[in-house]
Amino acid sequence: MEKRKLKLNRRLVFMGLVGSILLLTGATYRLHRSSAKLEAYPASTILLDRQQQPLRIRLGAGDLDCRPVRLDLTGSWAAQALIAAEDKRFYSHPGIDPLAILRALALNVVKGRVVSGASTISTQVIKMNQPRPRTLKTKLLEAVAALRMEWALSKQEILEQYLNRAPFGSNLAGVESAAQRYFGKHAADLSLAEAALLVGLPRAPSRYRPDRHPTQAWRRRQEVLHAMRARGLIDIKQYNQTLREPLKLKTSAGPFRAPHFCELALSHTHETGPVTTTLDGQLQAVTETVAEKYRKGFREHGVFGTAIVILDVRTGAVRALVGSPDYYDAAHAGQVNGAIAPRSPGSALKPFVYAMALDDGRITPESLLNDRPLQFREYVPRNFDADFSGPVSARDALARSLNIPALELTRQTGTARLLDQLRKLGLHTLDKPASHYGLGLILGDGEVTLLDLANAYACLARGGEFEEWTLFEGERKGPPTRIFSPETAFLVADMLSGEDRLPTAGTRTPRMAWKTGTSAGGRDAWTFAWNPDYVVGVWVGHPDGRPLPEQTGSTAAAPIAAELFRALYLPQGEAPWFEPPPGLGQREVCAVSGQSPGPHCLRKTTGYYLPGISRNESCTLHRPEEAWPVEMQTFLRSKGMLSSETDAPAGLRITSPADGQSYLKLSETAGFAQDLPLTAATASSRKLFWFANGQRFAEQENGHAAYWPLAKGEWTLTCCDEAGKSDSVRITVR
Repeated sequence: MEKRKLKLNRRLVFMGLVGSILLLTGATYRLHRSSAKLEAYPASTILLDRQQQPLRIRLGAGDLDCRPVRLDLTGSWAAQALIAAEDKRFYSHPGIDPLAILRALALNVVKGRVVSGASTISTQVIKMNQPRPRTLKTKLLEAVAALRMEWALSKQEILEQYLNRAPFGSNLAGVESAAQRYFGKHAADLSLAEAALLVGLPRAPSRYRPDRHPTQAWRRRQEVLHAMRARGLIDIKQYNQTLREPLKLKTSAGPFRAPHFCELALSHTHETGPVTTTLDGQLQAVTETVAEKYRKGFREHGVFGTAIVILDVRTGAVRALVGSPDYYDAAHAGQVNGAIAPRSPGSALKPFVYAMALDDGRITPESLLNDRPLQFREYVPRNFDADFSGPVSARDALARSLNIPALELTRQTGTARLLDQLRKLGLHTLDKPASHYGLGLILGDGEVTLLDLANAYACLARGGEFEEWTLFEGERKGPPTRIFSPETAFLVADMLSGEDRLPTAGTRTPRMAWKTGTSAGGRDAWTFAWNPDYVVGVWVGHPDGRPLPEQTGSTAAAPIAAELFRALYLPQGEAPWFEPPPGLGQREVCAVSGQSPGPHCLRKTTGYYLPGISRNESCTLHRPEEAWPVEMQTFLRSKGMLSSETDAPAGLRITSPADGQSYLKLSETAGFAQDLPLTAATASSRKLFWFANGQRFAEQENGHAAYWPLAKGEWTLTCCDEAGKSDSVRITVR
């Protein structure tokens, strides 16, 4: 026993000698600022909304909740309490405290065991920065590093390092994280009692943790206050008053707001520290309230999925995002973010093919389109109501979301060109070739996300310029890209707006353009509404893709979009609307055909057009008597809209392909058959007969397409009807 005691005393004496040598060495050691290297803080990522309120915290290295702040943001008392409790000669020593070393040496020799250390705030910072096994060598290394750090950093910077690195129980590192967790406030707002309690924690974080050991924490707080009073940092009145102050905790597990948005934002940043997002906290709360309101009604109909996105038109910033009505509803995939889940958009893509046709000059809002039965090989498209309207204006066809006109515009545009345009609008989930989608692309035969499609509508709301959506304030992913002309963007909004189109009749709703979509089988219900300020996108459906019971975009999603638009503006003020671009013209047109009026057009109206781009054909409908195109006569007669007495002389006309058209025959290894659809129209026959270079190859019902396999060469394609009428076109296949 005596030998062990003697050995310990020798070790303590040795430590004292080493300490003395170290002091001499420190006095003559040539130190450089560059030699003091501290690791970066194990900082957490703190997502903030636009109002600088915390949304979510992603833990830093070592799963620590560390929120570094400047020293001036640690409050009035934390630094003073730290110096009083841990290092009263902090401002007078060079990083190690010789007097503390001698005092500790003497006390340890007397006691015959280590009962006191001589660490300073500086050596503790070094210890926190790079933990090592507690050996004599470690103490020497830490002492040297502390001396070097004192040359490299100011005293204030060292205090800041300590207060941002010190452990405060649980996984908390730094006084800001501790203040938020234990008192629900910033460190800058800590009272004297609160600061004294927190500063006392790092000496034994587990033992003094106030939420688990309040008595020990209270006693440690009293020790710190006593040290502050003894050093004259607080007066007797402050001391006595604070001693009697009870321990009041306001513990918080941390913010957990807008969970789907935060998960998306965290997946797009590697930044640490405070990160300001684009989310408007107040608008997010309103959006969540509306989603919850409709959730109750949807559940009664067995519908469990709702997602909502609100975008700032001018910047593409996401101002609100709800991925599901209940994040914690595990039974119905509540944690799945419906805003970024690929789903079929139904008719929600139609405005973009109309925009392309407007920019091409092929149509104006008043142009007459045909809504009549068509057949594309085995595909026989129908409208949502399973009926057809015959001749209809482009404005009406888009507003009513008629399928046949949209398919015809897609055929004229070309699926490949439409697909390329949709990808330029950010719909990157449409990642298969055009042949995979075919004409059905415009009816939803592909998958997009709510967030991406809402941003595509933002392009229209922005006057035809596309920008990527953003999640962080001030972020720009590149210069805007011109996709549509300002004139076309205005026309699409004009065609899809108006009081007669409001989804909630009789309710005051700001003016907005809006378009719905319902996917095949009724699995997805969509609505996108916009004005110059915002785009609101809504999806309703089942996360697992089951069909919705009797729900459509108009009945399920549109009321939500309308209510959010009301919340954005009413009753505070009026919503803005688009001004017609200066490049847009107005002209008189035939009220029936939408073409320039002729002498026999009885009804006329005024319509928008794109000067120098829109076609300017004279009315072909009104002659001395009404003369509908031959392809419409059969349909109109079947609806009782024409009588034989009023029919114009009907011939037969091949409507596709066009005369003189050229085609390219691909190699057989391309993996698919190249069949050319052939269509013709006549009002006097039920059957049509097709010939290629005089050889009959098909017999087809009037109004349906025939298909001819491409073969290289010069070809004359002829169609005859039962009355002997015929028409021919010449094509070339290379």
